[in-house]
Amino acid sequence: MSHFSIKPDSIRPHSNTFINASGKLRQYSGEITSIMGELDGSLAEVKPSLEVLANQTMEESNNLNKLGSALTQIVTAYTTAESNITGNMKGAGSGANVSRNADNSRDGDSGLYDSDGQYGGNQMNFEKHDDVHHFLWFDWGKDLALYEFIRQHPGYENLTDEQIQKLLEDYTGGGCGWVADANTLFAEFEGREDEFEKIFGFPMYDKNGEYNYDMLAIDYYLETKNKFYIGDNDVEGADALANSIYNYYDENQAEFKQKYGIDLYDQNGNLTNDAWNKIEAERDAMIDQAEANGSDVVVYDKDQVGTVADERSNRMNHYLRERGIDSYSYRDATHDSPADIQQSLNNGQTPTIEAINFNLYDENGNKVNSKPIGCHAMVITGVTPDGKYIVSSWGERYIFDPNEKSPTGGSTVQSITVNDIYDDTKAEVK
Repeated sequence: MSHFSIKPDSIRPHSNTFINASGKLRQYSGEITSIMGELDGSLAEVKPSLEVLANQTMEESNNLNKLGSALTQIVTAYTTAESNITGNMKGAGSGANVSRNADNSRDGDSGLYDSDGQYGGNQMNFEKHDDVHHFLWFDWGKDLALYEFIRQHPGYENLTDEQIQKLLEDYTGGGCGWVADANTLFAEFEGREDEFEKIFGFPMYDKNGEYNYDMLAIDYYLETKNKFYIGDNDVEGADALANSIYNYYDENQAEFKQKYGIDLYDQNGNLTNDAWNKIEAERDAMIDQAEANGSDVVVYDKDQVGTVADERSNRMNHYLRERGIDSYSYRDATHDSPADIQQSLNNGQTPTIEAINFNLYDENGNKVNSKPIGCHAMVITGVTPDGKYIVSSWGERYIFDPNEKSPTGGSTVQSITVNDIYDDTKAEVK
């Protein structure tokens, strides 16, 4: 009897490809429309043809978006049906037992998030890495390997121990987004240690058998810090750069007014259109300069606020493509319901949330913070029966109530599919 088999993980990237292509076509349609508006009277006869082209491009964009969404719905329906039939979430076998927490919720299937040891990555670890010693030609200390690893990165070869300690302290202050992305990578490569080491160049686990959180997070950080990628295959680079420039001026409003002669905000505290146009013009000048120099990256190091979703998607996409992985995608999930977030978890995706001025709670409902927590990014690992999010923050398991989320916060869902690139039927990774 023949066997019928579907591999959802190999299909999902195609839906993302359609949706991403739809966005590009929508952008091209807008650019054609802009060109029409810039034509002078002597070229008026060209406008009807351009209008037809813009409309056709928009129509194809809509078709691709519908196709991608339909494919996502098909995969979701199949995965849900299979889960209901077999009683497991990720094909672990029909007899698998689903472990539940005391609050009757189930965390993501990844072993990154269990009751033993650290619950995901923790950026607060970095400021503790100062155990390095030297005497004559002897070097020792439990953090020596990390320091040596940092010095392997271009531009960091000659850092002193004190400079590395300062770098790690700075990372601690804004490293939540980098750690959240590192968690996403570990979740995808779980159980595939050989592939992980081939791609990233260091083991997935340290000598104590723990996940190499710090090494992966710092590698990602050093490779992409302050960089905005603007190449043809990069995503979100221009928007991310504009937002980073805005973040800097938000902290330095007097400098903005001195430079441009206008206020950043109006009397009601709203960013003005004129101010945003100045920011975009500054961004465009940086991009033009980089392209004139033959570069597909803009380095902007004034913004020290941390990272936001479009920055991380731009950097993660580039970081992975440089390592042969071109299947990364993310979507804005700010308006997702808890049920939507749970479905993303069921589909093997990694939801993250950026919250501002919020609280975290333990499993007993006790608030763990004495004052509201500022801007912070966290991985969502599960959903409780009453619609709250289980999150990984600072290496601990906490509960977050989405009803308390500030309107200025956001959510994303990240997807990285590697098994269709590095499966047994394809060439060995070098």
